[in-house]
Amino acid sequence: NPVGQAMTDEEMHAIVETAHSLGRRVIADGHHAAGIEAAIRAGVDSVDSIHFATADTLELIKKSGTYMQSHIYAMVAAVGDTRETVHEGIVWWHPTYVLERLFDIKMKPFVLQRAYRAGIRKIAFASDVGNFPHGDNARDFIEYVKRGLPPMFAIQTATVNAAEAIGRSDSLGSIEVGKIADVIATENSPLQDISELTRVSFVMREGLVYLN
Repeated sequence: NPVGQAMTDEEMHAIVETAHSLGRRVIADGHHAAGIEAAIRAGVDSVDSIHFATADTLELIKKSGTYMQSHIYAMVAAVGDTRETVHEGIVWWHPTYVLERLFDIKMKPFVLQRAYRAGIRKIAFASDVGNFPHGDNARDFIEYVKRGLPPMFAIQTATVNAAEAIGRSDSLGSIEVGKIADVIATENSPLQDISELTRVSFVMREGLVYLN
């Protein structure tokens, strides 16, 4: 997205005010620092992508308590591993100049890494699933850990953190009495090998077992 800020400050404030009056959360999706910073100042609850965030952007996220959502696997898989093979990724149909821009993002440290190092812990798991098959988004756990996040924290981004980010901590995000029984299990501990989360062997949704 070449547009730094697609909406005016007034438009964003109106969206946030209206959504919050209806009890809804607001997620801003954008790549550039200017637009994301304006969205945070408007009071959004979460920001997504922010591939071109600056140190000031991260400081604003940290001070505001806004959640950030980061997806890395989609960017890693988007293009090939060299500038000559950019068309060999999952979004191969895009124009070459777009793929080259995605390649440049892939080759630099992701904002998630910088955010974690900066002490930001309000990070929620997100993905661009749809660009790739449902289920493959679990590979983001592998990308998170590969880039320095502890396995337990990586799991928390998709459980307790994600539930808090959408305002559902009362019923989701952890295994507690009174909460919805959404549970998955693996044969071995993902704390020892995070890739276990790509090999789920048990699925319970709302107390009903779908895979065992």
